[in-house]
Amino acid sequence: MNRKLLFVGVSLLSCFTSVHADDVLSHVIEYDGTQVSSRTDYTYDANGMVIEEFITRPSPSDPSVMSNYEKINYGYDSQKRRNFVADYMWNTSTLTFVGRPIEGAKTTSTYDDATGRVSEQLFYDWGTSDWKEDYSKRCVYTYDGNTATENRYKKLNGTEQTTPYEINEYTYDDNMNILQKVRNSYSFSFAEYDYVKTPTEKEVYEYDDRGNVTLKEVYMYSSGDDYDPWGGDGDPWGDPSDTDEDADDSENGDTEGKWSLMYRYKYQYEYDVKDNITKKTTLVWRDYLGEYDTESVLTYEYFYGSNEALELPYSNNFDADDSFDGYTASGSGEAGAGWKLGNGSAICTAAVDSDPNIPEILYLPALRFTTDNEIEISFKAKVADASKPGKLQMILCRNDETHTPLGTIGQMWDITDTEYQEIKGFVVPDKSDAYVIGICFDNYQKGSEVYVDDVDVKNGRPSATPVAPYNFAATPAQDGSLQVKLVWYTPNTNLAGDFISHVDKMELYRDGIDEPLYTTQATGATLAAQYVDADIPEKGEYTYRVYAYLDGLKSYAAVISVKVGYSVPSQIEGLTLVENDDHSVTISWDKADSEYGDVKYYIERNGSEVLDDDFSGTTFVDKGIDTSYGQQPVYYIIQPYNEVGYGRITSSNLMFIGESSLTPFKESFAGGEPTHLWMNEKVVGYDAAWGTGASCPSYPSVEAQDGDGGFAAFLSTSLAEGDVIRFTSEKIDLSKLVNPELTFYMYQIDGDQTDDAIVVEASKDNGEYEALTSALHVSGYDAAGWTKQTVSLDKFKGEKNVRLSFKGISAITHDILIDNMTVGEKQTSGIGSTLTDGVRVYASDDEIVVNAPAESDVRIFNAGGAQLYAGRVADVRVAVAKGLYVVTVDGRSTKITVR
Repeated sequence: MNRKLLFVGVSLLSCFTSVHADDVLSHVIEYDGTQVSSRTDYTYDANGMVIEEFITRPSPSDPSVMSNYEKINYGYDSQKRRNFVADYMWNTSTLTFVGRPIEGAKTTSTYDDATGRVSEQLFYDWGTSDWKEDYSKRCVYTYDGNTATENRYKKLNGTEQTTPYEINEYTYDDNMNILQKVRNSYSFSFAEYDYVKTPTEKEVYEYDDRGNVTLKEVYMYSSGDDYDPWGGDGDPWGDPSDTDEDADDSENGDTEGKWSLMYRYKYQYEYDVKDNITKKTTLVWRDYLGEYDTESVLTYEYFYGSNEALELPYSNNFDADDSFDGYTASGSGEAGAGWKLGNGSAICTAAVDSDPNIPEILYLPALRFTTDNEIEISFKAKVADASKPGKLQMILCRNDETHTPLGTIGQMWDITDTEYQEIKGFVVPDKSDAYVIGICFDNYQKGSEVYVDDVDVKNGRPSATPVAPYNFAATPAQDGSLQVKLVWYTPNTNLAGDFISHVDKMELYRDGIDEPLYTTQATGATLAAQYVDADIPEKGEYTYRVYAYLDGLKSYAAVISVKVGYSVPSQIEGLTLVENDDHSVTISWDKADSEYGDVKYYIERNGSEVLDDDFSGTTFVDKGIDTSYGQQPVYYIIQPYNEVGYGRITSSNLMFIGESSLTPFKESFAGGEPTHLWMNEKVVGYDAAWGTGASCPSYPSVEAQDGDGGFAAFLSTSLAEGDVIRFTSEKIDLSKLVNPELTFYMYQIDGDQTDDAIVVEASKDNGEYEALTSALHVSGYDAAGWTKQTVSLDKFKGEKNVRLSFKGISAITHDILIDNMTVGEKQTSGIGSTLTDGVRVYASDDEIVVNAPAESDVRIFNAGGAQLYAGRVADVRVAVAKGLYVVTVDGRSTKITVR
């Protein structure tokens, strides 16, 4: 290619020639010091002419990633002279290339047949999303030896002006390099009463023997009529160098003018053996230094590849002996493994002893792709032995020595049959260029052998074709009626990946009907469209297709099949949960009726952990609960579904999984933090209303019973009347208790009794709760204060998995407070008891409790024989210190130890 990759001026007379087809510059990397500053990739046509330069630069956020920056497209006439240039910049907001905002970003050139020189150039401006169709400026060139004159004409409102607005003058050396360019404005002068050419800018160049610019100077022109703020000739400091020697006469007037140097650059180069620039030093003149200053030092690395490629379409049936000509292969290198030609097919045998991560790859000859079309690649494949299946994957590679992979083409294909199956993939290249397709055979199936035949590569649909509509969904009526709702979204890209703003229309078809069911109007990208098909003839399965159209191009179809006329499965019944010895949970339910067809189930734990979304049985074992840190609360959601849709959700009750807590089990909610796990479980209503802590808003506001700053509160006043919410414990092991008992304190309120109450319940093995008490009302007592409650757990004696429940019932009048609860052994020791039947005497938390069926004479003595209590009662509690006591009831005695 033209070696002047870094030129600062363009010779209008240059004739761009092609490069050797087997040795072309693939890309150039530019370095600023040790850091990559840019990469330029080159694309060639079949004649070896550069048709695109693609420039990327390191991303500001991640310098290891190269981001799009600029691309320049070129075109040529029949004599391979460059006659088209279009320069684009990457827009990070729209993620598209837009016309570069400089003069001459897009130009077309016409050459004079006699001289071979450029006779005319047209300049085009960028519109809102593409180049404007009509040119904005026309440049006409005339030549006289090594000089040229350029007249520039504007086109305003579609009409070209007859008088140029600018006249430029060029001087060339014998190699047609620009030595000097003088830009002149051409405008009407009322003083001259005619059009006058006035200099405005001058550029001066020098070159080395390779034709690269070594000096560039830019001057600005000022006429003698310009206003001088210093009131005299020269600068205010009286610079003696500012003399009339620098003045120049205006060509079309008597006024003397002057060229002032604006900036001066010097360029120094180093070259390799191919005359490529390997180092470029840019020096800039500094007036205040009186010398040149180094502005930048850039180095370049060049990479070459081949431009030799076949044109599409390409096909190969591998019948000829030379069918592998132009093919290459890579892989394990193991003897007997890899690709070979045989029996009219390309055959690949998997390696046995090599690294299975290294695939066997067959590379097709280089093929020339353009960005104008989607490329369609197809072949057929089979395995020699169905018991040894294989996998195939197509890849797109650069046309370089190592066939650098650029990406996969289509899916990974499982080859399992001894009969041929069709393999097909599609790709739109990022740029028009020569590419290599690789067919990869994986080495994980030892000894597998695959056959490939009838390779075909051709141009498919235009790359400007919109992609298919997306998120196509069909929802049949869930009541079994013959209708289906179809929803889809408008595509926002074409096959090339470029954004599109809309489609002209979309058409919906049902298989078996030639005419569309529904046609949309023009629709903006990403917008939804929908249609309800209520004309379905009978119960069954139907397939729908929807296409998008843009500028006469039809997309691929978005396809969906749906069963219509069927009902979704009903809610599951018979749900049971059982905790196993290993703390897994077996979940089971009744089988769905056959009328619902193939029913599957969605299973979720605790509202967020999906256990299975495609379960087809009726018994599921959850083995994923981590109980290493103690019990875990779990509940499950089960939802049935079939091809029609999803049925209603069923939620299980909450259960605790893991080793049960040992006794004595104590909970005082000290500091407002529970020692054990407690859960709110709604029975009636919508709000969970049990809280803990002294700061828990409650009525009445009291101190904790044991003074530790914490209790549990049923916030009855914040609920609706009649709401019922359980406060449930984790599992407790009662198996080691002889007489299990629950004690707790409840804050009772004086005044009229209301229906605010709690009921103490218990369950075993995460089963149903059973009431252990009647309603314990919070109000209606003679005095307010903490009152101890005792509840027998004899019904659950010997059980290892017992959960307590305090079921709060709201009458929205009084909150209910509980505190300082204990589950343990009933404190009773009957030593030498002679009590009559029906009389119970036992010790409980520093008290002696007596229960008799009728009023009896009750007396209590300490170990020293002193009488501590005497009275005629049926039930009594007497507070005592720890020790041994004798209790008599109607003359019969027993000994009690209070611990």
